[in-house]
Amino acid sequence: MDSDSAICSLFIWVFAGLLWLHWYLLFWRYTLQRFGNNAVRWLMQVVPLICVVIIWIALTVYGASDVRGDLFYLLLYLGLGILWIGSE
Repeated sequence: MDSDSAICSLFIWVFAGLLWLHWYLLFWRYTLQRFGNNAVRWLMQVVPLICVVIIWIALTVYGASDVRGDLFYLLLYLGLGILWIGSE
């Protein structure tokens, strides 16, 4: 890991966190009016988290050996996956 990778990872995690925070704030504001407190709203909240777990499992089981063996790269690629999910 060099300093460029660390800066990139930091940027990814900060930006992904801001995207997810923005998405969930908008979600809680607008879906309460439309869906109330039912199962559809609950499912819409949980599916992105389930996708993160699927990405983690895919990285730890099917990732390259240099990714599986290094926590930094696992977190880097997980952060990219979270960023990808949050941008949709």
